[in-house]
Amino acid sequence: MTEYIPTFLMWIMGITGLGFVILKIRHTNRFGKNRGPMPRRIGNFLLWTSMIAFLALMFWETQHGIFHLS
Repeated sequence: MTEYIPTFLMWIMGITGLGFVILKIRHTNRFGKNRGPMPRRIGNFLLWTSMIAFLALMFWETQHGIFHLS
């Protein structure tokens, strides 16, 4: 069961990163529609979620994964 934790954390980072990039592109004037700037709450939520998943993955890998320190 625990072998899926790194995969789950990588999925979280991938989805939040992709969502952030899509929203950043969508809220530019690139497609001829002015949607204004991306809301800070959404951007901050996506970045914090990705950062927490990254830190959790690094902790998991140092304890159980390829970087085992014992």
